[in-house]
Amino acid sequence: MKRIKLNLLFTSVLALLIFTGVQAQEFYKVQSNNSKLVVSGTSSLHDWEMEAADFSAETLVKLNDNVVSEISRIEFTSPVSGLKSGKRIMDNKTLEALKEKKFPEIKFSLGNTGEVNLAGEKANLTGLLTIAGKTKEVKLAVNFDVQNNQRFLVSGNVPLKMSDFGVEPPTAIMGTVKTDDELVVSFSLEFQKSSDQFTENF
Repeated sequence: MKRIKLNLLFTSVLALLIFTGVQAQEFYKVQSNNSKLVVSGTSSLHDWEMEAADFSAETLVKLNDNVVSEISRIEFTSPVSGLKSGKRIMDNKTLEALKEKKFPEIKFSLGNTGEVNLAGEKANLTGLLTIAGKTKEVKLAVNFDVQNNQRFLVSGNVPLKMSDFGVEPPTAIMGTVKTDDELVVSFSLEFQKSSDQFTENF
């Protein structure tokens, strides 16, 4: 009887600890109106950049004393059609290169297979990035600016190569203008605490 009671007590304590750990992480959603994501690169003619006009993101985060102490999930999605340069020809070339009709979304996911290394206001994340239907593991360094337990900012720069995702760098004017393979994704995102639930099929 004592052994049964001890087992029940142990199980109850363990369940409470697990429940407390899960509850400690809060759900946050990106505020796109106060956020910015820019893709920039170079070509044989001039430098270029495109801004994501539409994107969504959500994450599970634990904050302690205005510092991010845990991250367990991140899901980011941006429609390819939302990338805008202000130049119609370049926009069309980008949609074609990224195979927008077949793969309309760019996605980043930090789930059970991702890695998180936190160090104060900085973190190194390893997740899966999907572009033009091809998924690759990417590493990114980010900076946090925690305003309070309701709001925090995330910023960083991620160097990428188009060819790593099977994307052929766009060309123009009968191939005389060539886009370089390397590009940089720069972002500054604002997240607000939300009463919503994490979207499992995000």
